[in-house]
Amino acid sequence: MQKWPYHVYIKLVAGVEVLNVICAYALQVGLTDDIKKVFWEELEEIVQSVTQNEKLFLRRDFHDHIGENIDGYDTTSGGFGFEKRNIGGVAILDFTVTFNLTIVNPFLRRRKIT
Repeated sequence: MQKWPYHVYIKLVAGVEVLNVICAYALQVGLTDDIKKVFWEELEEIVQSVTQNEKLFLRRDFHDHIGENIDGYDTTSGGFGFEKRNIGGVAILDFTVTFNLTIVNPFLRRRKIT
């Protein structure tokens, strides 16, 4: 059985397109800083292996909050996140800036369910 955190990575060739799909899961509660560091290092290594002419899709469930405010992350977040940004959210946003990635969900306004 796989322990948390983990990454699943596949490379698909569709005609002339190369698609890289990464699924990452990082349950943050109860993990040491060392385990979290290894998670980010492994994810960075995978992302760096994708060449510029290939497509990258990163599906993540990090259980962190990037927050509602953009605060300098306007290229990676649209400001429709939830709650206040926490330290894990900062790590996610910094990662997306480093690798020129975009977090799609915060660019989409969701309606509040009451």
